[in-house]
Amino acid sequence: MPRNQLMAPMLTLVMDESSTSSVPESTMEVQVYNEQNEGQTKLYPNPATDVVNMFIAEKTGVASLTVFDHTGRTLFKKDYQLKSSSNIQIDVSNYSPGILFFIYQHDGKRSIHKIMKK
Repeated sequence: MPRNQLMAPMLTLVMDESSTSSVPESTMEVQVYNEQNEGQTKLYPNPATDVVNMFIAEKTGVASLTVFDHTGRTLFKKDYQLKSSSNIQIDVSNYSPGILFFIYQHDGKRSIHKIMKK
């Protein structure tokens, strides 16, 4: 590597026991999600203090939600039974300030959302 070229720090997300993803930390500045899921899953407010709302439009069946902190530590994991459109509230009041990653899985698809916890 040339001397004047800096290497971006890497951030590794562990999706499950068999899947990890390493990406340059600088690319994590934007919300990441599957194109097929665009507009159907929304998390708000961002930044959050006490509660994060997750709105899921027009989905039924079982979905799972896992919340990780910036170190990759699992903070929360739960399965939900969806009925058409659903609104889920996740209490984040006891989590330390920083970036939280919300991994939502439904029907074989996965989306990743980033929320700043104040």
